Amino acid sequence: MLSFFLAKRLGSSQKPRPSSDVCVFFCDDKISNQKNANNVLIGLIFQLVRRHKSLVRHISKVYDMHGQNTVQSFTALWTIFRDIATDPKSNHTIIIIDALDECEEDTRRSLLGSIKTLIHDQELTAAGREQVKFVLTSRPNLTEMERMIDGVSAYRIPINDAQAGYSKDVQIFIEERLDEISKHRQFPPDAKVWLQDSLYSKSGQTFLWVHMVLTALERSPLLSVKNLEDFIQRIPPTLETIYVRFVSDIQLHHLEAASKLLKLILGSSRHLTLDELNIAFSIEPSHRTVREVNHSCQTGMTHTLQSILGALVRISDSKVSLVHQSVKEFILQRLGAEKELPPVIGTIREEGCALTIAISCVNYLVLDDFAEDLFAFMDSPAGSSSEDSDTDESLPFVEKPFWNHEEDHEEDAVHTADIFKDPSARDGDTCFLLASKYPFYRYAALHWTSHFERCEAYAPADLKDAVKTLLNVYTTNCSNWLPFHSTEAAVGDQGFPKNPDAVTLAAFFNFHATLKDYLQSKDSILQEHLDNALFWGAAQGHDGVVNTLLRKNANPNARVSERQTALMVASRNGHSDCVRTLQADDRTDLNLMADRGRTALSFACYGGHKDIVETLISRKVCNIDEEDDSGSTPLIWAAGGGHTEIVNLLTRHPNVDVNHRDKMGRTVVSWAAGDGMNEVLKALLKVEGIDANLKDNAGMSPLSWAARNGCAAAVRVLLRDSRVDKASVDKKLRNAISWACERGHAEVLRVLLKYGCPGVDEGDESGWTPLAWAIQNDSPEVVETLVSNKSVDLERRDHSGRTALSWAVSYGHIEVVKTLLRAGADPRATSLTGITPMSAAESMGRTDIMEELGCFLRGST
Repeated sequence: MLSFFLAKRLGSSQKPRPSSDVCVFFCDDKISNQKNANNVLIGLIFQLVRRHKSLVRHISKVYDMHGQNTVQSFTALWTIFRDIATDPKSNHTIIIIDALDECEEDTRRSLLGSIKTLIHDQELTAAGREQVKFVLTSRPNLTEMERMIDGVSAYRIPINDAQAGYSKDVQIFIEERLDEISKHRQFPPDAKVWLQDSLYSKSGQTFLWVHMVLTALERSPLLSVKNLEDFIQRIPPTLETIYVRFVSDIQLHHLEAASKLLKLILGSSRHLTLDELNIAFSIEPSHRTVREVNHSCQTGMTHTLQSILGALVRISDSKVSLVHQSVKEFILQRLGAEKELPPVIGTIREEGCALTIAISCVNYLVLDDFAEDLFAFMDSPAGSSSEDSDTDESLPFVEKPFWNHEEDHEEDAVHTADIFKDPSARDGDTCFLLASKYPFYRYAALHWTSHFERCEAYAPADLKDAVKTLLNVYTTNCSNWLPFHSTEAAVGDQGFPKNPDAVTLAAFFNFHATLKDYLQSKDSILQEHLDNALFWGAAQGHDGVVNTLLRKNANPNARVSERQTALMVASRNGHSDCVRTLQADDRTDLNLMADRGRTALSFACYGGHKDIVETLISRKVCNIDEEDDSGSTPLIWAAGGGHTEIVNLLTRHPNVDVNHRDKMGRTVVSWAAGDGMNEVLKALLKVEGIDANLKDNAGMSPLSWAARNGCAAAVRVLLRDSRVDKASVDKKLRNAISWACERGHAEVLRVLLKYGCPGVDEGDESGWTPLAWAIQNDSPEVVETLVSNKSVDLERRDHSGRTALSWAVSYGHIEVVKTLLRAGADPRATSLTGITPMSAAESMGRTDIMEELGCFLRGST
């Protein structure tokens, strides 16, 4: 709520920065796409690009390098975010990240470290101009955030009861909430004042306590003055005692139902809708059809929830959640463990929650309705009919996916084939239709596997048997739920087995006990299935599964997806335990190559998995300097990923050539400079024997690459090194200044000029000067920087006798024309063919430029 209010306030504020972009992301550990830093960056990137569509080029640039792995790579996503947020064409940006403590720990650490680096870089490059600012909120238990921002920000606002003004805020909150309640309940004025004083004196200055008490007051059916007095007398003194009171209010004959509801809410992977929770709560093992389940469902689930669980839950937009995160901790005995609770509530544990919702999901998926091929049925006229007697008719059908509108122009549409790679687009559309026809099917199909994984050790025999039915790819119960996983994986660029078998699925989802059952059965298992299972188990990081399959003679060198082996995919995905298990097997070949010639070490280096890199290079047989099809070595991939520690590790190895050129002729210094990997670049320049001036096949130096790509900080790092050739030119006689001007990088140009780089008015092989490139690119800021330099000849003529002003007019760039005229450009200059700036403007019909030129001509007479 605080972050939402702050974002709204900052977004509507006109002072002091009317052109600010405010982006906000809410972390939530109950929602799969809101609980890691990759999701945070994707959300922020989307918001920024939606405001500045031209900045989508930064996504294309990184995607060209990383391909489909972009959304899985924190480094790639951070590069996109950083480049968009700091682009000169973007506004001042304020980033609000709420509830950072609910973000997954490893990626959260990477995010905080990257934010810290960006803030430092801004201080170095922008001379106090902070283009991006961050507001981070967290519960106070996240000491990691305190450490990471130490020395970066002096602004920390702890919200606690010892803070000045906090007591007054609580008092205001009580007054405003009581005003709202009083409007509906019509409290007498003296009773309202007495309530305010009583609540404040008992509050202990705790917002959450006050909120819970006022919620209970608002829901109370009896509110006479006497009832209010009794209510105040019975108020529990602490949050824990409030929760104990809420639990004690549950009627005895409802305790079993309350226990099941709480387990379903606590065990769910995301907030369940009322319809989903209703089905999960109502389904029984004896049910055989959807009709039977619906017959057992509650007719008013909202009333059922509020009657049984009362103030422990809240319902918002038809989604059910606990009233606060602390309720989860209380129920699971992390808080208030010493309090007496009814046994069916007090014995709730995470494993039991997972088991309860797993049973509901599996029982739903094995219903007889889903033993038929639903995909074939939904494609038929009967299946697509809107008539449905077995489902809640009030449920709206899901709209057609945005990527499949037939009326979209072909060039603008996102092709279905690019999103639904396997299964087909037909399966993707059918999944949406199924989800609208059967309200619980989508959740059950997508999440039953994660629930069962957590409770497999405690699962009863009938549940295990039902799971094997769902894993049997020859049954329609399996073929119906499986496309939900494969389409979800395709949309998120996640790997998923093609044409899987039961053994592979058990390995993929980490059903270790089930996998052992398959392996110990009398039925023979194909070697191909063992190899696929090993690959996908390693891809998911299931070390126990990998170990079991290796002992059953699965081949660690089998090629599966994109010709990758189990070692490659484990290295790529950062699963160090699996890598250690695989490399310990004598059969494993560390140097096999996947598509494009990438090795396990190459994948680990780019992914930033230092522990895996150390494991691999500790083996003498590992080819540490192996080239891939592009000529890139693991060192180049590590630099491209921005992983300084790995770069340092590799450059110290005697078998690594630190000046190796890839097939474009580029070195690791060139890539680090061109990609703006400043810390990596600093580390490389300290390496003995490194050459900071080696040119690529086109003659471009690392300095030119950094200037071309707008990496001002990298340019500064290079120019501070006395070994760097400031005057380097490529085969077309273009220097760093020329490249910066063509791309419109004004900040880079200022850095180059500050450090005395020559060639500010030198022509290339075509006679184009930096000013000519800047004019063509319509970069008034760059033009202004150039013409303020005394070395630039404003009236310099090209081979046709035309001046910079003449060309600016012909391009129609009026802001550049104004800049040149203010700098003293001659509006009367005539080319060899008699063209003047005015005649050029007249021929184009540009009256605005004609007026600008006329104004200067009249002023000079």
